[in-house]
Amino acid sequence: MPRNRVIYQSEALYVGPTPSTGANPAGGSDFDARVKQLHRVQTANYSFNIERTDVNQFGELAAIDRVNLDTPTVTLDFSYLLANLQNERALGFVVDGSYTCVKNLIDKSHDDKNYFIRTAKEGVDAIGDEGENSDAKSSTIALGNGFITSYSTEAAVGGFPTATVNVEALNM
Repeated sequence: MPRNRVIYQSEALYVGPTPSTGANPAGGSDFDARVKQLHRVQTANYSFNIERTDVNQFGELAAIDRVNLDTPTVTLDFSYLLANLQNERALGFVVDGSYTCVKNLIDKSHDDKNYFIRTAKEGVDAIGDEGENSDAKSSTIALGNGFITSYSTEAAVGGFPTATVNVEALNM
């Protein structure tokens, strides 16, 4: 049966180390070697763009081929409500106050991450759907080797503080 729509309750966003085996070449704690769910996510959008170049030749009006000369551009944009810094820790930021928060991103020890968007079966909440049959009708989209290109926070009187993250990945 085709899926009619995907609503917010059916999707969950996860982040994990690269390579996907969880073996962290830069070392790190057990927390760094696990795929973690990002909580309080408000929006998540992903896309890819493939640039093609026309191949023309004399004697023919239409292009004879369209070839890929560049790698595809894969993007992921998401926002979440700020709370206890666990999302930031999972994203690779230093949250214990020992260094600047972007130390791991600058020294490239935790800048490369894999991102996963899991879609639960229709009518089931993605959070808490971890029973033995939970993967029977769920699907996952993986964005590999993602690098944070932008991270911003916003707070306003009368509103929740939010963080917005933009990621560019090498594959999907």
